Amino acid sequence: MNINRINLYFLLIIIVVMLNACTSNNSKDLPILHDNIRIGYFSEENFKSRYSSLINNDIDMMNERYTIVPTSELIKGRIDVKTWSKENEFDIIYIPGPLLEQFVEQDVLKNLDNLIITDELASDNFNTAFLELSKLYGQGAVYGLPPGIDGKAVVYNKNLFAKYKVDFPVDRMQWFDLIHLASRFPSEGLTITSDSGFELIWDVGHTNDYKVYRKSPPMVNFNSDPWREIWEKVTEPLAKRAILTNEYLLDSFLEGEAAMAIISNRQYVELQKKRPDFEWGIVTMPVNSNQSDVTKYMHADGFYGISSSSPNQEAAVEWLKFFLSEKTLASDGMLGNFGLNTRKSTISDPFAEAVFKLHPVKRDVLPFEYLELGENSLQKLLSNNSTVIETLNELQDKAEEILRNTK
Repeated sequence: MNINRINLYFLLIIIVVMLNACTSNNSKDLPILHDNIRIGYFSEENFKSRYSSLINNDIDMMNERYTIVPTSELIKGRIDVKTWSKENEFDIIYIPGPLLEQFVEQDVLKNLDNLIITDELASDNFNTAFLELSKLYGQGAVYGLPPGIDGKAVVYNKNLFAKYKVDFPVDRMQWFDLIHLASRFPSEGLTITSDSGFELIWDVGHTNDYKVYRKSPPMVNFNSDPWREIWEKVTEPLAKRAILTNEYLLDSFLEGEAAMAIISNRQYVELQKKRPDFEWGIVTMPVNSNQSDVTKYMHADGFYGISSSSPNQEAAVEWLKFFLSEKTLASDGMLGNFGLNTRKSTISDPFAEAVFKLHPVKRDVLPFEYLELGENSLQKLLSNNSTVIETLNELQDKAEEILRNTK
């Protein structure tokens, strides 16, 4: 009996050892397919936070070796694209959306047009905006592919609209129509995430292609008749709190107090989580009456591009497929931090449908000093008895002074 027990113990020990050996060697036996791949990303910490668990659970990637080439100084503006590209070697890089065009101009990225025809990266697998944005900042060609696309849309409380007998907003409205709808409510007809009312004024003009600033040749134009009309249309509902700023958390809308809200993907994720106890709908952002199918509110958090001089381009393509795989993009989407999943889906997503009804066009950037100047002028107008014309003339003088000092 004792001998049998001893034999049984030995048999169990052998089984356990064999199982442990199989488990421990599961990843070690996998081949290392490529050399150490250099990945440009903000920081190693940020990269691992986003991807490490996915890499560790992907049988094709778990044994791949990589090194992170930090792009934090580049993103913070402490070094320009030309200098950074000369000082840093990479195989694949996550390029912040606004910088893709500069990377293309430096001729350091591989043209990806041939990669979007077949296999995992076939363009048919992705939303049309996936390539539209890429070509928009790639001089008509594809040099970077976005894992996520963000945009904005207008959500509205159907119950409040019914209560005050106001017609629902519709797709492709113009800004003045949306502002008029907001003014039909006693308060909080529209909430915006920005804490600057002037940004709303600038958005209205920018949507309609009115220029307020040009870098070359230098120009500022704050007090023209089109801008005066916008200020008059926007400042009145701001003063009456029919338009409410600084509503990033959507509290007023989620609590059923605000009739409408302008939201991005992150706010939409919050809206889904909170499940408000009223009926709501969603429509596109306002558009230019002359271009009703385009929007300046669509952008990519970043684009993945491959170095044109990389000796490991085959491996970089495999990493690109991983970054744009269904599993990886689904993980990004759960967080809501990197925009909408760029892959086509059979699952209904009202926010994505509203965003992708329009096509992206380039958005201008207004330097911070002019945004700050505009907001200061707006607050001064709202707090005293000066007129819009007086405010804009003073604003124009100060803007011209800034322009002279920055030449």
